[in-house]
Amino acid sequence: MSGETAEGEPQRLVADAIVEQLVEWGVKQVYGIPGETSLQIVDAIRRRSDQIRFVLVRHEEVAAFMASAYAKLTGDLGVCLSIAGPGATNLVTGFTMQKWTALRCSPSPDKLGCSSWLGVVPRDRSACPL
Repeated sequence: MSGETAEGEPQRLVADAIVEQLVEWGVKQVYGIPGETSLQIVDAIRRRSDQIRFVLVRHEEVAAFMASAYAKLTGDLGVCLSIAGPGATNLVTGFTMQKWTALRCSPSPDKLGCSSWLGVVPRDRSACPL
């Protein structure tokens, strides 16, 4: 993973726990653009590439649209990833469209799921509980 503990065991990161949970939920792919605040999650996906893959897109809005379309077409959870800040605001249009079409077109809108993960690094690392 990323370094070793004093006992020589691989260090487990929060990103590894997030990706492990996504795999448990049956997520097969994550759409997005890597950036400084999300690189650990992208790297954790790479380490589990036999179970989940990262699909690189050219714009965060496209990632949200792709996750939405994936959820609608498969009935599975669609997941997109963005950096914190401006990248996150670019997801809004895709999520708005997903919510609008789910309410309008689906007999069961609660079953059309989309999830986003934003990389967030606190400025004051002492305030971070991890």
